[in-house]
Amino acid sequence: MVLDSRGHGLSDRPHDASAYRAETMTRDVIELLDCIEAERAHFIGHSMGARTAFDIALHHSSRLVSLVAISLGSNLFEAIEPGPLIKAFQGEDLAQVPDAIRRTADTLLSIGNDRDALIACLSAPRPVPAASDLRTIRQPVMLACGDQDRIIGDPEKVVTALPNACAGVFPGYEHTDLLGSDALKDRAVRFISSTDPCEECGRS
Repeated sequence: MVLDSRGHGLSDRPHDASAYRAETMTRDVIELLDCIEAERAHFIGHSMGARTAFDIALHHSSRLVSLVAISLGSNLFEAIEPGPLIKAFQGEDLAQVPDAIRRTADTLLSIGNDRDALIACLSAPRPVPAASDLRTIRQPVMLACGDQDRIIGDPEKVVTALPNACAGVFPGYEHTDLLGSDALKDRAVRFISSTDPCEECGRS
């Protein structure tokens, strides 16, 4: 089962930032689980979706079996600064926008997302967990990151805050292109299928 977060893909695309509050995004996922009568699930989330998955791990832990968080690192502990990405979406002051952020914006727009919906999503406030909050997450977690990703920060800072976690680093990938990687797909399947997921995470 694949869910498009609101504002993305085939889901509704409201232009009001209040529609993208963290608790609303989380509720969308919980309601989907209820709809398909799934008490618990393995979660795989990319970037913003990985942040939502961490919100579920923190506030609805009974629904989580394991978590693969893609393109997320120590920026989990930082409030999102939407200005540069909004400028990239709007095509304004591009000389002041880092190349990595500009490429991310281009990719998100190239796959048919709505510019105003993405800006509204970025503009919504999202509470930031402290590293100490992650101690309550007992399920296995893998952070999957491209070694060319200049956006996410250090994934090991998240790994060390979790009781049962590891990081998989994928050479040659940036923020958005990692999601389509066959290497990631293979590693994620092995991770969620293993009886010792974090040991499996460390294997090539």
